[in-house]
Amino acid sequence: MLFATNLEAEKIGIMPGMSLADARDILPNLNVKSANPNADRMVLKKIRSLCERYSPWTSIDYLKNKKETEKNEFLPATRDSNGAGIWIDVTGCTHLFGGEEKMLADMVERIKRLGFSAHAAIAETKGAAWALSHYGKMNTEGWIRAKPGGLSNLLNPLPISALCLTPSTTRKLHILGLRTIGNLLSLPRASLTARYGEIIVRQLDSTLGKVSEPISSTRYEQPLFARISFTEPIGNLKDIKAALEKLLITLCHRMVEKLVGARRLIFTLYRIDGTVGKSLVNTAYPTRNVVDLARLFNHRLDDIDPGFGIEEITLFIEKSDNLDSFQIETNEFNSIQDFTSLINRLINRFGSERVLQPQFLASHLPERTGVLCPFTKENSPNATPKINITRPVRLLSPPEEIETITMITAIDITPPAVFRWRKVLHQIIRTEGPERIASEWWRQEHPITRDYFRVENRKGQRFWIFRKTDDKTVTPRWYIHGLFS
Repeated sequence: MLFATNLEAEKIGIMPGMSLADARDILPNLNVKSANPNADRMVLKKIRSLCERYSPWTSIDYLKNKKETEKNEFLPATRDSNGAGIWIDVTGCTHLFGGEEKMLADMVERIKRLGFSAHAAIAETKGAAWALSHYGKMNTEGWIRAKPGGLSNLLNPLPISALCLTPSTTRKLHILGLRTIGNLLSLPRASLTARYGEIIVRQLDSTLGKVSEPISSTRYEQPLFARISFTEPIGNLKDIKAALEKLLITLCHRMVEKLVGARRLIFTLYRIDGTVGKSLVNTAYPTRNVVDLARLFNHRLDDIDPGFGIEEITLFIEKSDNLDSFQIETNEFNSIQDFTSLINRLINRFGSERVLQPQFLASHLPERTGVLCPFTKENSPNATPKINITRPVRLLSPPEEIETITMITAIDITPPAVFRWRKVLHQIIRTEGPERIASEWWRQEHPITRDYFRVENRKGQRFWIFRKTDDKTVTPRWYIHGLFS
């Protein structure tokens, strides 16, 4: 199904909600991408943060469950456009931007700089602003302003869809020939209520301002921050460590409530002479263990100069990740905790770019299946897949060519009976294969296809050799790629 479409697609009849097969009937070479609602929400949050410059009372118009709305005729539909909307209550704020019109122009222009097209409307009520922004006639700059007292004239020609009624109610009204809001306003309220219930009258009243429809502002998330102010300046290292441990205990309790773990912490000391000292700690995995975090700070506190005394200290968790509660077996507790603590200490001492771990990648070619990457929650070694095929313990990068004597038959090419590698001659007594490995077909590159053999010489040494099947030379070229234990 099509989740969203651009303006060019809508001009030729391709609309949201249409099946992909129907859309390709209209335009066979239609360019589509997978929808990512989570990424859309993140972008909306960034736009909402941008709009906080106009008013602190802002919120995102999230998409609600329209199936439940469709089932219950008395449940009003949500005022949204696939969740891509921002509510702003600018009461008492417009004069700071030179008036409503200048504020709307600035708002649309700033969102366009982000790469989005936007329509904006300002009105006396929430419902009227939504209706005008979706169905009103915009000016050349992409916004519309409803003057005080002139709301009815702007709403009368708008379609009934601007009232956010359920689809079934809208269809019933269309059958009766009621197409616009003005048509509904001309009918007696008693007949509307008797035939369709209170939903239509309630939506009309909220749009016209006869019923209050407040905006729920997005709740401000308090940062993970703690502070201690001393009655007398301190300078003893033991006192500093004790105060830091107290801050860690406070923040770890708050992290347990929020189900998060710290990834980057900033410890700041304010001296009485006005200077500031800072200490930064990073962790490979999210953690809220007081002992481990205190140990990470210990070797950094030795370098802190208290000066003439420290009058205040703060601890701020600059970065955190989700860390759900989990159950650990008693016999595994020490090993898991010790490993995480060791990695965190190594990262803080040598840097995250120098402490690496192997990570499997999705590739068919052996040299592409592994890479060294930093320790993170996403690159957890527990997430590595299990491989049930035999592979050498050491791979050569790149594979090295070997000198061979190969028997060529009409049916196939057998592995070499003797080969020379690094000036040493190896006589093969056992072979196993071939195993054909090819590169991924979806990669935009010349295809690579190889036939691998596991071979063993008279000394018991085992090698992993291959020949390229696309090698068109008369004498095939062989390579050694790995060594078995």
